[in-house]
Amino acid sequence: MNKADIIKPITVAREEFINKTVEACNNSGLPFFAIKDILEQMIQNVDSAAKAEYKRDKERYEAQLKECENNQEEQNETVREGVGEICRK
Repeated sequence: MNKADIIKPITVAREEFINKTVEACNNSGLPFFAIKDILEQMIQNVDSAAKAEYKRDKERYEAQLKECENNQEEQNETVREGVGEICRK
């Protein structure tokens, strides 16, 4: 296994993100009221992106389920046709 194959756990990525965000806030030189406004805007943007991501994921999931159902129906039909061929012989 090489380094490119290793997936960072979400818990580790989360902690790193928090630490970097705190460091960026502390080193920004901005007053806390300005940081608060920036973070609130970021939260709104992240919320919108998360809702859009959920919608895309749900649509993709439902499409996959439908495709699976269609494939199963096609397989069942193929089996029924095959059985019909056997019975007619």
